[in-house]
Amino acid sequence: IARAFLGVRYESITPELQAEKQLSVGYGVLIAPGQGENEPAITPGSGAEKAGLKQGDIILEAGSEKITLENTLGKIIRKHFPGESLSLKVLRGQETLTIQAILGERAE
Repeated sequence: IARAFLGVRYESITPELQAEKQLSVGYGVLIAPGQGENEPAITPGSGAEKAGLKQGDIILEAGSEKITLENTLGKIIRKHFPGESLSLKVLRGQETLTIQAILGERAE
């Protein structure tokens, strides 16, 4: 079974994270590095990197679905297949962008 892979590490935006980081939105996911030094925010060579996503971007929607604590980015990606194009609504600073990312295949 092939599973789709975007290639981002992220934190779900909670009211606490929104307050701590002074974010302008209360939903979506913040692209952020993992805890270890070998855990970059964007996986090299991934669909996310090729699409131009950056650490600090906030993904608000994926495939026209709003990302919430109940409707997570992971749940949305699992509805798709490797090789599919996924439209992402991204907040970068004060600018809202629409980015197309080609999903890769998750290595098990």
